[in-house]
Amino acid sequence: MRTSKLYKASIFVMAGLLFSVTVVDSADARERKRSGSFVTGKGKSGTFNFTTSGNRKDGITRTKSVTTGNGKTHTRSSTKKYNKETGEFSKTVTGRKGNTRTYTGTAQDGQRSGTYTTSNGKSGTFNNSVQRDGNGTVSRSKSWTNQDGVTKTKSASRTYDKETGEFNKTVTGVKGNTRTYEGVRQDGQTSGTYTTSTGKSGTFEGGKQKNEDGTVTRSRSWTNQDGETKNRSITYGINN
Repeated sequence: MRTSKLYKASIFVMAGLLFSVTVVDSADARERKRSGSFVTGKGKSGTFNFTTSGNRKDGITRTKSVTTGNGKTHTRSSTKKYNKETGEFSKTVTGRKGNTRTYTGTAQDGQRSGTYTTSNGKSGTFNNSVQRDGNGTVSRSKSWTNQDGVTKTKSASRTYDKETGEFNKTVTGVKGNTRTYEGVRQDGQTSGTYTTSTGKSGTFEGGKQKNEDGTVTRSRSWTNQDGETKNRSITYGINN
């Protein structure tokens, strides 16, 4: 049975959420492992294994491996080095198909810029920034220019009120189209409305729930202007 792109995407979204907690800050070499199983809202299941090892100076290596119910394994890995004094960094990412992408540059004061190369001969420059005003507003922008001189840019701006849980977020894609979200996030649950510059609109909701058996369920649901609803959910348990 062929694994859908949506299924793969949902698996690695879950992988990213779980893997984000395994951070190595110490200068000493360390290794952390996390494994478990999952099942999606459509009944598909599998297992996962995540490993973090190393340190920032010599390099932190993260490996994410997911095996689906039909026995197919998808693996991604990355190795990143960072010099806190100079801000210089290097990062190599290896995808599921074995393709690699290498980044080198500097990261200081919310700015990250440098060059990239890929294993299939592509290259270019990138410039990313994050700005925070201290009052709940965060602005992010990403731009990259390839070997042909073509530049693409993405940006996002978000405001969030910790007391009320209200938020507003606007995302601008590489083609200039925008999508705006407004809603409330409280107690692990999120809900609200969205509109796009192409005339689409709707509602969304989602959240995280801890189950009695120790597993965790993450779910998302969105309904468009025509009343059509799509749902996505994944339940996972962690062994260690």
